[in-house]
Amino acid sequence: MSLSVDDTRPVALYRDGNPLRPLYKEEAYNRQVLFGKNVIESHSTRAWYTILFNSIFDPFNMLLIGIAALSFYLQDLKTFVIMVVMVSVSSGIRFYHETKNESKLSALTKMIKKNITVIRRNKDDIEFDEVIDLRDCVPGDFVKLKAGDLVPAEVQLLKTNNLTVDQSALTGESMPCLKYVTELNIIHIDYDLNAADSLNLRKSKFLLEPLKNFFFSCLRNNLGIDLNHQENRFEFDSRVLTQFDRNDLCFMGTNVISGNAIGIVLAIGKQTFFGVMNEKISLQRPISAFNKRIKRVSLLFIILMFLITIPIILFKGFDIFKQQPDDEEEAKKQGRWLLALQFALSVAVGLTPEMLPALVNTILARGTIQLSNKNCIVKRIESIINLGNMDVLCTDKTGTLTENFAKVANVFDHKRENCSLGLELAYLNSAYQESFQNLTDQAIINAYEENAKPVSDFESSRLIKVAEMGFDFKRRKMSLVYEVPEQNIRLITSKGAVKEMLEVCTHYMDQLEGNNNNILTMEDLFRVLKSTINKSTSDQNGKLVEQVDGPDDFRFDYSIKELKKSVLNGLNEFNDQLNHEGYRVLAVAYQVESMYVERDQSSLREKNLIFVGFLALVNPPKETVRQAIRELNSKKVSVKILTGDVVEVCRNVCNQIGLPTDHVLTSSQMSRLTSSQLENLVDKTVIFSQMSPIQKLEIVNLLKARGHVVGFLGDGINDALALKEADVGISVDSGTEIAKEAADIILLEKSLSAIAEGVVQGRRSFINIVKYIAMVLSSNFGNVISVFIASLTLPYLPMLPFQLILQNLLYDLSQTTMPFDNVDEEDIQRPQVFKLKNLIIFMLFFGPISSIFDVLTFGYFYFYYGIKTADDERVLLFQTGWFTVGLMTQTLITHIARTHKVPVFQSNANTKVYISTAICLYLGLIAPFLPLGAIYKMAKLPVDFYYFLLSVLAAYCVTVQLGKTVYLAIFKSWFVSYKKD
Repeated sequence: MSLSVDDTRPVALYRDGNPLRPLYKEEAYNRQVLFGKNVIESHSTRAWYTILFNSIFDPFNMLLIGIAALSFYLQDLKTFVIMVVMVSVSSGIRFYHETKNESKLSALTKMIKKNITVIRRNKDDIEFDEVIDLRDCVPGDFVKLKAGDLVPAEVQLLKTNNLTVDQSALTGESMPCLKYVTELNIIHIDYDLNAADSLNLRKSKFLLEPLKNFFFSCLRNNLGIDLNHQENRFEFDSRVLTQFDRNDLCFMGTNVISGNAIGIVLAIGKQTFFGVMNEKISLQRPISAFNKRIKRVSLLFIILMFLITIPIILFKGFDIFKQQPDDEEEAKKQGRWLLALQFALSVAVGLTPEMLPALVNTILARGTIQLSNKNCIVKRIESIINLGNMDVLCTDKTGTLTENFAKVANVFDHKRENCSLGLELAYLNSAYQESFQNLTDQAIINAYEENAKPVSDFESSRLIKVAEMGFDFKRRKMSLVYEVPEQNIRLITSKGAVKEMLEVCTHYMDQLEGNNNNILTMEDLFRVLKSTINKSTSDQNGKLVEQVDGPDDFRFDYSIKELKKSVLNGLNEFNDQLNHEGYRVLAVAYQVESMYVERDQSSLREKNLIFVGFLALVNPPKETVRQAIRELNSKKVSVKILTGDVVEVCRNVCNQIGLPTDHVLTSSQMSRLTSSQLENLVDKTVIFSQMSPIQKLEIVNLLKARGHVVGFLGDGINDALALKEADVGISVDSGTEIAKEAADIILLEKSLSAIAEGVVQGRRSFINIVKYIAMVLSSNFGNVISVFIASLTLPYLPMLPFQLILQNLLYDLSQTTMPFDNVDEEDIQRPQVFKLKNLIIFMLFFGPISSIFDVLTFGYFYFYYGIKTADDERVLLFQTGWFTVGLMTQTLITHIARTHKVPVFQSNANTKVYISTAICLYLGLIAPFLPLGAIYKMAKLPVDFYYFLLSVLAAYCVTVQLGKTVYLAIFKSWFVSYKKD
């Protein structure tokens, strides 16, 4: 079957022997009730109860809830109240920030209402056009498509007129596809409307699927248990993929470039290919490296808790060291095992960073707010950490490195000189087309209007457009046919890809000496064309076949010559040169014929054209992109280009913006490489050209396998796989819905500058989180060592259980300002690695230092005050004194451990941190004198104790600072490691 530009043949549709006709309105309504709305959820909004469940039941909160339950059972109300406060504050902060972010995202991604035209029937069986909301489209609807329309569903074409469709959102192919009616059978999606089993299955899924997904999601997010793991692999049946090649099918997610058509809707919403892709993209993405390490930290705390608390219970319960009275009745009266359990619980709390979930979410939420001020919407708040740790950013070219518009740089003839006629003909081809005007068309129109007054000949009917041959991938050209009645001529203007245009050109127009290259008026152009047709020798169809000169009464500055091989070779060489210089090149040609020639025989044939010139278009780089790349490079983030453009164009842009162009890999080269060869190339390659969606995904995975934290910036459906697999996926609000669903961060402006600022904010958040974890680990670990030593050597408890819990609460509350803390400038200059090994080393190194001073405090009270027996009334004095010393040392280490520099003198904390520290120290000092002290059984400390306290604090600060110097000399880094260049 030969292709026809205007295929108006109706197709007879039958199902079960009955012809298919447009739906009645009532029938359409019934189908919508059954099949639902024609929508695809671009963002699966989490229910408030899911967020609340995840906020409460994280590992730390579950531990605290367990301790609270035991405390309530043991009637230890003081501990129970503190545990409830901790869980409530932590869960409340996380719930508040996540629900707020969820609502913002839902508002951002809400689909804009769009209308379509369908053919319906009324009760009188009369067909009529009706404009409806795209969401109300149903299977069986007859839908009308025209240039600029979004295809609302899966549609099979019944009638077409020059229909071209852009399928790049689904296939990644940038060139539009010609669509036309074929003689193939109509595809049916047979819905069994009356099958009870089918309806029962729908109901069962409606009830069970959300519950199952909710349960699996909670286990995975909070405990790292993935019972529903599915790899991000897409293995579509080859029969499905080949449907894209069918010329009679249009797909949801595509748009009409030119022409018009009528089609029947086959599938809507989630039943479309777009819907299937969206469902697969909506699968849970891999757990981030940061979340994995946070879960390992949680596991570390739990392991240490069991390793330390169980021996304490046994030692205290069995009284191994005979520290309790020998009389069994007295031991029973004191509730030895109950006391041992309560004390062990207090040790567990002492080891647990109770406010970690709250502080982590507060830090991340603060980062989210900061990024929102930079026109960035963060969908997953933990993605801020990956953004900060990112060391490779993969991005496309158009709209990111370059402006989102094209510009005509010059128009050349075959002599490589300026060609005014070429711009005029290109203008006629672009300005009056019925198809969608793309960036190239707009660039041509702008260039013409900058040099001449826009033509108004349509208004005077001097030009009458009689036909249009829209662009398609096979022809790779576009042609318009005009009639000029005053001159009795018909003008065909064509523009398109150089190779395909030169194949249909037999002659070229040559400028004569003395041509001033000014823009011709339309009247002059008509006279030129008239002279061409009058003086030429024509074949039977009126086509120009040999050189002519102009008429005597008009100085004709052009002559027509045969396009010989030598000239053709020169044109191809010039095209290659322009490509290497970074220009996108289009060829412009025309043909004239007598109006008396039958239009059906000649006007729709793009043959024997006269070459006029080349249009050299440029997509200029953004003014800010060079500086943005410098900023990213200064932060040790390398930028790689993954694009569908040819190598020459991309290399030219990279030269202008300062990206290296020595290492380039094309799609064809990549397909010939083995996995090991490709893995060795991805690090040094900067430009990846003509990449397919699967190849983009493969590159991201290879970079991750080599230890990189990879960011990916994309906005098309063909980018969705790579966006989902990247450590941080970044899209734009103008991108496709499926790309925004796959992304972690959405930019309101497609700019590398916003990403560079996001990297800095992400690193600040990361440093402050790890800083808190490191400090609380070392501090709590030191406290537990001290408690363990005291429980083995002292005949009484060194601190009452609820006193130990209160101490931890006060310390943790003082850390709530950590999200606002300053970060040393050198710490954000390069990505850092969060290694559990580093935290363990930090904990083991600095934790025992605090224990040394705790033991010194034990000795001070034991020997100086002589508190040696459990029945000594001054035991409360011992416990209160260690409460004060422990709280002071814990709080002060915040300022020493928060930086590898000398605190105050070389690195200052945020003012809020200083204030919270001062408040905590003040409360620790006055607590014994407040009513709170009486409730928690605290004794008033003598004056001489405070002299001892000052000496201990001074010695402790000096010792830790010296220890920091030794630590840095040994391990060469603080609590994080820098990524290697």
